Amino acid sequence: MAQLEGLWYNISITLMVWFYLLGTVKLKTKMIDLNPSKSFKLLQLRLIVFRGSRI
Repeated sequence: MAQLEGLWYNISITLMVWFYLLGTVKLKTKMIDLNPSKSFKLLQLRLIVFRGSRI
């Protein structure tokens, strides 16, 4: 039973990450269409946050 729970946990995390990445890609393309400089700043901010969370 514990093995099944672990598997489900991994699947749910993978799905969450996948949907998050899918969402950010859609948001980025929308923002690039609206305002290129704004989207670039947001992309930089996201990279900084991502690096910070990894450390």
